Amino acid sequence: MGAYITMNRPRSIAFLRSGWMALAVVILAAALVIAGWYYYSETRRSLDFEFGRRLAAIAELAVADISRFAAPPTREIFADSLAASSMRARLERIRSDHALFNVVVLGEDFVTLASLEPALYPEGVEYAHWHPDYPALERAFRGRATATDLYAVRGTYLKAGYAPFPPFAGEIAAVVGVEANAEFLHGLARLRFILIAVTGISIAGIALFMIFAMRATSSLVKARESLMR
Repeated sequence: MGAYITMNRPRSIAFLRSGWMALAVVILAAALVIAGWYYYSETRRSLDFEFGRRLAAIAELAVADISRFAAPPTREIFADSLAASSMRARLERIRSDHALFNVVVLGEDFVTLASLEPALYPEGVEYAHWHPDYPALERAFRGRATATDLYAVRGTYLKAGYAPFPPFAGEIAAVVGVEANAEFLHGLARLRFILIAVTGISIAGIALFMIFAMRATSSLVKARESLMR
């Protein structure tokens, strides 16, 4: 019995050491992955807030330009073709200057009154994004410039800003919306992809390390026992 205990003590000690080593590696890898995801979440939160403020300000700028060429009721915005062309030209310039995807004017029933992307958002048709953007649209119809939350659709991040039209009026006739270009948020999507890849590689690396450590320890213990015998 004494010989049995003596021979198995090196094995138990070796496995114990390898277990502590593996645990330390797992904790280190987990800490790095958690730190990366924490950085991503903080970056996304900060970007969401600051970018939302910028989009809301751009929407207010678009409202100021529309006010030069049109007045309520908004369904008659394009009654004057000259005013309509001037307004569109100014909105196109705003879109170009701020690298936006689209600028829209929405009525109270969420019908698109004007759009710089009529192929995607036809005028006279219900705005396609009014369901996910409803909280922001509701605040805009109450007279406050605001922005939507940052959300992802099929790996693409979307965000828009809305402002009431006309500005500083008791009764809001419409809402002007500016949609962010997806390229603004391309870096955020790429960072998320990198973190997912790093997390997967870390998990695979930990699993391979555990297997290697256990096999290496077992081989060393067997070699030591063989030498002892």
